[in-house]
Amino acid sequence: MPDMPRQLPPCVQREIKGPAHRRYTVYYVRPAHHGPRTRLKSEPFTPEWWAEYHAIMTGAPRPQTPEEAKRMPAKGNLAWLIQQHKNSSDWSRLAKSTRRNRDNIFLNIIKQAGHVAYDDVDKGSVVRGLERRSDKPFAAKEYLKAVRALYRWAIANDYVAHNPTEGVSAPTPRTTGFHTWSDDEISQFRKCWEHGTMERLAMEIILGTGLRRGDAVVLGRQHMRDGIISIRLEKSGYQEEVSIPLLPDLAEAIDQAPTGDLTFIVGKRGQRFTKESFGEVFAQACKAAGVPGRAHGLRKAAAVRLAENGATVHQLMAWFGWGDDNMAKIYTMAADRKRLAADAGRLIDGSSPSPSVSRPHPKKSGR
Repeated sequence: MPDMPRQLPPCVQREIKGPAHRRYTVYYVRPAHHGPRTRLKSEPFTPEWWAEYHAIMTGAPRPQTPEEAKRMPAKGNLAWLIQQHKNSSDWSRLAKSTRRNRDNIFLNIIKQAGHVAYDDVDKGSVVRGLERRSDKPFAAKEYLKAVRALYRWAIANDYVAHNPTEGVSAPTPRTTGFHTWSDDEISQFRKCWEHGTMERLAMEIILGTGLRRGDAVVLGRQHMRDGIISIRLEKSGYQEEVSIPLLPDLAEAIDQAPTGDLTFIVGKRGQRFTKESFGEVFAQACKAAGVPGRAHGLRKAAAVRLAENGATVHQLMAWFGWGDDNMAKIYTMAADRKRLAADAGRLIDGSSPSPSVSRPHPKKSGR
């Protein structure tokens, strides 16, 4: 009779993987509900395994396994600093998608300059890294964000005294990124996908909340109370929570569409989507409707609508969970330009400017 599996500690999940002829067991820790999970790498139930578990649960740096210790880069070089950062609680708190993206960036950095002493990295080194990515401005921007975060962490932990990214700016992309849906495109999608379809519900959820794909696919009735949607955001490692009013268009879509027990958006068999699989399905729905937009473009459309209806920078930050005002200012400035241009047109044809956007001229200081 085979041994019964040992009882698992809280927040640990056991999974059987591999083909039928070569099965193996892996263990994951997920400290927060719906949060990222971390694989335990040591031999199960050994002292090393328990040390890993307690480190993940408490947010302490994860201890190295013997195999990892053998592969560790030399202390003092850039590859070593990156490894320390990735073993830290700061890293574990990042969203899974952010860690995956920065992992790729750091792998490239290690290939190029992993042997360089991290103290020798200066502003010129960072600028040269940006130059190598000059033909891919979005990649350059993500590279700068990753290096800046690495050295901010290094300063906070007394590894270095100066951040080499200070005073360095990423190149401005020639495009505005994902296409922002127009009102006509939203209407066209609604005509193609009527109430009662998953596609229509998904569109109304993203437009009505401005949530990213990873949050939209986990949204369910448990996040709603007294007409308010409250949800912790994947991008923040589930640390940041937003509270959004339930808008009438979204309420109607939820009432009329088939939904799951824990998530509103489900597949034909009632299964929950990953954000990647949802992105593919929604892209096919957009093609069927003949619109060029994608899910993230709907999020941008939601921000445009709020800004054009007078939302302030801080209101946009609260709605979308932005940690600084950079993104919010983009939308409010664009909305202001649009309103000011409309006022200018009324001045030309002799009509009065809109009272809602007219502002008193600042008094001269007399200097």
